[in-house]
Amino acid sequence: MFFLIRLFRLSIQNFGFRRIPLFLVGLMLTSSVSGQDLDDRISSANARGLDAAIAAFEDGKLDDSIQLLEGIVNDSSATSMVKKKALCYLGACFTAKKLTESALWAFSELVRMEPCFTIDSNKFPPPVLKAFYEARKENVENYESHCIDPGIQTMAVVDFKNRTYPPNPDYDPLEYLIMELLGPSLVISDSLKIVERDQIDWVLSEQQFQNQHETENAVRTGRLLAVHVVLLGSFSVLKDGDLLLTTRLVKVETGEQLFSTKHRGAFNDFERHIEELSKKIATALNLKKIYKPKANVFNSVEAGLAFAEGLIDTDKGLYRQANKKFEHALQLAPKFIEVQRQQDRIAPYLNYIAGTTSVKN
Repeated sequence: MFFLIRLFRLSIQNFGFRRIPLFLVGLMLTSSVSGQDLDDRISSANARGLDAAIAAFEDGKLDDSIQLLEGIVNDSSATSMVKKKALCYLGACFTAKKLTESALWAFSELVRMEPCFTIDSNKFPPPVLKAFYEARKENVENYESHCIDPGIQTMAVVDFKNRTYPPNPDYDPLEYLIMELLGPSLVISDSLKIVERDQIDWVLSEQQFQNQHETENAVRTGRLLAVHVVLLGSFSVLKDGDLLLTTRLVKVETGEQLFSTKHRGAFNDFERHIEELSKKIATALNLKKIYKPKANVFNSVEAGLAFAEGLIDTDKGLYRQANKKFEHALQLAPKFIEVQRQQDRIAPYLNYIAGTTSVKN
């Protein structure tokens, strides 16, 4: 190409622009088009390689996925977008194989490329998210102030404690259930961001707070998460099987309680509780645009407990145990749509476990 450019310049000097040999113009155009074609082919090849790596990941073929992903990450011709996605899945693969240092390396490379990168909690289970948050903490200073739109208000659902009387620790797993369902369901405005439970759990485990349900510690948690308000409360399972849900919305900056409310009803009335909460939050925060909450129909205490126990097992990386709990929850409550999302998150790891088990056998 350099030779053709030099020849082009000499032709202008010797013959003038209008008398440039046609063959030379043709050669340069052909060379240019070929170069563009080559770039397109390389880009397409990397995209196909990424698709193949993701497919291998979803099938539980983590070693195959790692090999493909590392090839993309080390390819200087790969686009930034493709590399970032490859690093994200590479970190997920390493986490599943319990290669902690490699996972932190992959996620660190990712956040160095894009400090404001957000991992999709719908695709990856808590151990992957926690590794990502750890890498982000080590490599990105003041993430919240740099990466969150100052025009958007932020809220965290920080804690809900079991206050059933007489005390019954069998209902403790429902603390997970309520936090898990309240967050995604409270998508009430395009000007309010809800912090994910996985990130909240990671912050709490880092700080090792005691009595997180108390307002003072809830406010401290809110400050660490850099949110404007925190939602917290408690629940009781009553003798007639109803759920009594007590909630408070607290402003982090001042500790002021914006409202306190109680909702009582059957477990399959949970959507109505969320809708009423949404309206109160919208009023307290002066939000104008309200969306209808997502339905999560769990029609019994037993279904809620099975799902909550599955969440706890998922947090621990006990995916087979978790899936059994999720299946049980679906048997009890076939319309419990959140169960499917949780099963989708752990499916690649179940496939990986199944593959390694069959090899050993």
